[in-house]
Amino acid sequence: MAIDEQKLINQIHRAFSGVRLDDGISLNMTEYYDSGGCMPEFKERAARDERDDWAAISSETLKQFMVTFSFTDLKGFRFYIPAYMVWTIQNHSASLRFVLNLSFALTLRPSRLCGYSSLSDSLLRDAATTLL
Repeated sequence: MAIDEQKLINQIHRAFSGVRLDDGISLNMTEYYDSGGCMPEFKERAARDERDDWAAISSETLKQFMVTFSFTDLKGFRFYIPAYMVWTIQNHSASLRFVLNLSFALTLRPSRLCGYSSLSDSLLRDAATTLL
């Protein structure tokens, strides 16, 4: 990993330090909503989703949940975006699918994504710049 990449990762960790999911929509709940509520196993798994430390979410877990931003809320966005930003920096070749899904989710704002209208345009621009 290049020094600049590590500096950027360190900045992300500092900027999002202490951010928690709290009662936001978790990874497994995004899959549950994506299924239209037809896959209750995701709702059951949601009780075990990480809610306190976004940095504790493994790369393998992040790769499994590529529709996160289309089905989460503002708290979920704030909690998961740093994890996916770091993952994207560390996995350039594998991150295209995630970037495309995030781009799609951001185009839905604010009509479909609850709370996204309160995200500042500069936050969205910074996230897009970092990922692209």
